[in-house]
Amino acid sequence: MSVESFSVLLARHPPVQKREGYCYGITDLPLQSPQEKTMEDTLAKWLTLCQAKGFKKVYTSPLQRCFLPARLLANRLGLPLWVDHHVRELNFGEWEGQAWNKISSVLLQQWVNSPWEFTPPGGESASMLLTRLKKFVTHLQEQSQNCIIITHGGPLRMLPALLAARKPDCLADPLAMGEARLYTVRI
Repeated sequence: MSVESFSVLLARHPPVQKREGYCYGITDLPLQSPQEKTMEDTLAKWLTLCQAKGFKKVYTSPLQRCFLPARLLANRLGLPLWVDHHVRELNFGEWEGQAWNKISSVLLQQWVNSPWEFTPPGGESASMLLTRLKKFVTHLQEQSQNCIIITHGGPLRMLPALLAARKPDCLADPLAMGEARLYTVRI
């Protein structure tokens, strides 16, 4: 009996109009240049990776920094677009929009010491994000279709390991903004 598999293209949104030194997990920041050359360059890279893979759908986080490029990519490929909150960025709760140097150093140290368990006030822990992502990966495995996922750094720290049935590392390096990588998922 042969092993079944499907392809997943994981992509991180292009650069955003961020305020350096600020926390912005689920803060819905706009893209740095949504209609300019940066977006076209990003889409061109992603389209190159999509060639001859027979993708069936594009999944995206609801935040505009993922949704806008996902919609453009889905339109160019003629694929349905599925907005899915499971691949939304980590919610930093009361820390959202705050300067990192204004957040309690005691709380930041607790987060550093225990990222899986620590929850920013009103936000999510890495374990909570992992629970969301496991549900999403289960859905992908049930669908067993080649797909594209446009998401954020937090989910991209864990998704490659989950797709490979390995233990995820919430501190792993994610893809750089605008980058994408193709994975084969075996079921």
